[in-house]
Amino acid sequence: MRAELVLGGGALQIFTVISLWHLEGVSDAGAAQEQVPEALPFFHRMKTPSWSYVWRAALTLAVATAIYRWGSLANGYWFPMTALIVLRSDFCQTLVRGIARTLGTLAGAALATLLVAGLRPGAMSLAVLVLIFAWGSYALLNVNYAAYAVCITSYVVFLLGFAGLPTLAVVEHRSLNTVLGGALALLAYLPLERSLRPHQP
Repeated sequence: MRAELVLGGGALQIFTVISLWHLEGVSDAGAAQEQVPEALPFFHRMKTPSWSYVWRAALTLAVATAIYRWGSLANGYWFPMTALIVLRSDFCQTLVRGIARTLGTLAGAALATLLVAGLRPGAMSLAVLVLIFAWGSYALLNVNYAAYAVCITSYVVFLLGFAGLPTLAVVEHRSLNTVLGGALALLAYLPLERSLRPHQP
């Protein structure tokens, strides 16, 4: 059911974007993207920055998924998800995003822990907290990524708590998998950096 909902949401996004392009008269949606000369040999094209990112993301996701499957990490799907979210097309962006995601998640976990310890929330209180931090996540997404990470972490903790999972255990699992995912995204630049870097004449 989750896969069907994700597929339906993605299809709706694609349909919406294409519809808006037609309404705005956009004729060449890929004009702003990197253009690779068709005459360039295939294996050389696969060493361009865009292809470098594709290979790095694929390898990172495969490694993260294997670790969480074989390591039986609790809520381990957060590990590859975080790695893929943090990984950017260059190391500096990945580093900044990784630090913001990790520090924001740890701060959100600490905030959720304090709220749980202080409020001892019941079902109604958890529902209110879910709404507050869901709103904060949407409001801060394009404002400050670290603040967004604080809100989204708290939101997930309280949402799963509302569903009956132990809140403090969710905090621990979320923090561990986020740190692992962020670290793997940074490490992904080490083994492939030379092999995927375009040759200079």
